Amino acid sequence: MESIVGRYEFYPYRKNLIDEEGLRLRGIVKKSGKLPLLSYITVVKNSEKTIERCIRSVLTQNYKNVEYIIIDGGSSDGTVDLIKKYSSDIDYFISISDKGPFNAMNIGLSLVKGDIINFINADDWLHPGVASKVASCFIREKTDMIVGSALVYDNSDFKYIWLPRPVVFGTIFFGSPVCHQATYSTKNLFEKIGGFDEKYKIIADLKWMVCAGENNAKVFYTDEVFANYSLGGISCDKERDRKERFLLIKEIFPDINNVDAEILLRELDVSFMYERNSFTINSIVLEIANKYCSSRLYRGISEALFLVNYELKRMKRVANITANLKKYKGRWYEKIIQKVYKKS
Repeated sequence: MESIVGRYEFYPYRKNLIDEEGLRLRGIVKKSGKLPLLSYITVVKNSEKTIERCIRSVLTQNYKNVEYIIIDGGSSDGTVDLIKKYSSDIDYFISISDKGPFNAMNIGLSLVKGDIINFINADDWLHPGVASKVASCFIREKTDMIVGSALVYDNSDFKYIWLPRPVVFGTIFFGSPVCHQATYSTKNLFEKIGGFDEKYKIIADLKWMVCAGENNAKVFYTDEVFANYSLGGISCDKERDRKERFLLIKEIFPDINNVDAEILLRELDVSFMYERNSFTINSIVLEIANKYCSSRLYRGISEALFLVNYELKRMKRVANITANLKKYKGRWYEKIIQKVYKKS
């Protein structure tokens, strides 16, 4: 089977290519050596207000073996000009006519050469020093995935800290367990699970996490801040998100009827729980689990119930850390973050 990760050095479909720059055009292709190669992928379209912040957050990491790939979806504003300012430091940049964010992310996967992979969106940015911490952690823990926390912003206003949840199969009902900008996965895990399912326009990354959970991926969790995440965009469209989640449930569990699928989504989805301000689970959930006599469905529901109990503890930690963080103004220094963790 053809590799998912790193099968190309250059984008092969030249008819779709609008522009192309970077170190690879000068014959420089990075690889792992004494230090594992850590690959960052940014997909972008018309983000001239934020792309430079994102780029600088990658290029100023203090880890010595970082690769950076940028996939532009044919921007019509000043995004491409800003990217080209850094073409002597970016490993490979292409501007193409893509088929949406997850198509661009799959293209990025086909181009990176690293052992460890992260997707950092154009509106988001890395926390200082995260690359060296992640690389050291992978060497020490021998894990498939490392998940950290993210500071969540609405425009420039800090809102809360996104602490990771367990990556398990029950995610299919519960909802997104992690911030993918704060998630690092190995090349081997992508080869095992595959890329992103492009028929899902919002939740392809959630489906990927569901598959990682079902395949019992080894995950290392930390509360350390890895990324800064900006609210907004298509991923915040709750109605469309839930429609795709329903379709995913039907795909994974084809025998379940529409009514039961809707009930499980309504009862076990974490965003619904916050909306109704209740984490009490209706007994009908277990009735549905017993109705289908499916070990796979029972596992999904059982793990979703585990996530509900986990969330009750997690929300208190989120509230405590967020309240402490909001006491500090200005730039988020690493020492301040560590001080807050010790207090919470």
